[in-house]
This record gives sequence, structure tokens and C-alpha cells, in this order.
Amino acid sequence: MSIHSHSHSSSLPLGRGRPVKTAKDYRAMAEECVKWAREARDDDVRAPLLQLAQTWLDAASKLDGLPANP
Repeated sequence: MSIHSHSHSSSLPLGRGRPVKTAKDYRAMAEECVKWAREARDDDVRAPLLQLAQTWLDAASKLDGLPANP
């Protein structure tokens, strides 16, 4: 099944079949990105995954009312 075969509502991003709503959910997505980055064999794949992980962590911090990390 392709990623494009599902229609998504405006509640994206999605996490494990449900809308991501909590800082805990965002941190879980960041952990997944870091895991994938560790498994990546190529820096061209690893770097964007780590950047995405940071984006998820920044979003979690925002939900917690904290400043995002630089």
C-alpha cells in the first residue's frame, strides 16, 4: 500500500493511525526519527531525519509552553 493511497484530513501530521495531539506523541515521533537515523547508512538520509526529529522536539516544547531548542 502506498503512502498516497490514504486520504488524510487536515489534522495531519499523523502518528500510528491517529492524529498527533500531545507533546508525548511529538516526542515519540522524534524518537522514531532518531531510530531511523541510527539505522541509516548514508549521511544524506541521516541528516534530514535528525532535523525532522528536532522539529518534532521543538513542537513538543511549544505544546509544553517551553522555547524551542536552537
